[in-house]
Amino acid sequence: MVRNNLNGIAVPEIGSVSDYIRIVDRSGFFESTVISEDDQKRNAMFKENLLRRNEMQQYVDYQDYLKSLNMIASIDTFRPEYYARITQLCNKTNQFNLTTKRYTQAEIEELSVRKDYITLYSTLTDKFGDNGIVSLIIGHIDGTACHIELFLMSCRVFKRDLEYAVMDAFSDECKGRGVHKLFGYYYPSPKNQLVEFLYQKMGFSLVENNNEYNKWMIELDQYQQLNDVINIERGQV
Repeated sequence: MVRNNLNGIAVPEIGSVSDYIRIVDRSGFFESTVISEDDQKRNAMFKENLLRRNEMQQYVDYQDYLKSLNMIASIDTFRPEYYARITQLCNKTNQFNLTTKRYTQAEIEELSVRKDYITLYSTLTDKFGDNGIVSLIIGHIDGTACHIELFLMSCRVFKRDLEYAVMDAFSDECKGRGVHKLFGYYYPSPKNQLVEFLYQKMGFSLVENNNEYNKWMIELDQYQQLNDVINIERGQV
């Protein structure tokens, strides 16, 4: 039925049960068509995380452990050479993703050049290695307000306070664009309960709560810098 009604669709001849694995494996239906630089480094990153866990055992105070990592976050506007990785991160990040929005690469490219949008990515390195691009934030400027449409972070850098460094950089960029009020949104999903109260931790106030989302707000003249463990390198934002 699939073969007869849909053009351009591959339909494998599976045969008997004993052939399932061989046919699916050799047909290549699930091979990745794009391999990013971060994908190629994945094995090394797993090894570096093991070193970080071993390092953590030496500290009683978790903040002291974070400071010992000598972390550096490079935060910059979306750049063409990273569009593929940015799109990949948008579409596979579920736990630390406040709005769960998905974007095509074409949409990422469009937002990157619009004057009414702020688009920032962040990398994170420390004394053990480079985690690559691990966080994204997209905000839409409407008058003197900015609405955060996407805020996410890869699970590979959970519990390292990168979210605070990113929000500090984003709030600075908002101020530079004449923004006075910053709005954040949390759309609950089966996987993102981890960040349900993230904006509250960052000093935002809940201004709307309905069945679809929670809306948070902060006056930027009241925003307090949150990060004190990560050194920030800013690009040409």
